[in-house]
Amino acid sequence: HETGAREGRTGWTSGDLLSWQGPSIRDARSALERVWRKADEPSFLNRDRQVAIYVSSIGNFFFKELAELCALGMREAGYAVQVRTDRDAPPADGETALVMAPHEFYYLGQGIRLADHPGFVDSIPIGTEQWQTEWFARALPFMLRAKRMLDINLQSADAFVRLGKACRYLA
Repeated sequence: HETGAREGRTGWTSGDLLSWQGPSIRDARSALERVWRKADEPSFLNRDRQVAIYVSSIGNFFFKELAELCALGMREAGYAVQVRTDRDAPPADGETALVMAPHEFYYLGQGIRLADHPGFVDSIPIGTEQWQTEWFARALPFMLRAKRMLDINLQSADAFVRLGKACRYLA
């Protein structure tokens, strides 16, 4: 339930979670095959569009560093990327927005007012939290509304794929 998730409550027990994520823990190779983009699949990103990675301006410094690291890798792969915070302008038409750690971005600082901004409704969230945490529960509504998502945790990315979501592992 979205209200419970926004309050940091989950709808499963630790046992449920271990049962659900067990296949990707026991067989990481199969999980990787499910979450890596296949050669014939389109990319989540278009090299012809500006990419902006948004991160909370008052959140955990680790997420800012992670956003900078992602931007560096994306630039090396040929993308035009900027790292922005909730204090910067929302994405313009034609830009692709990625939101690092939605459990912080949409709950801290100026990000609170941006959750329903048109530039962020179609953003690509980057999940950073394990499913048993209250932080994951806070991010969940934004992960579920997304058409595409990324996750830094293999088991989380695989679980979303097995739920039918377009999710890729950000390794």
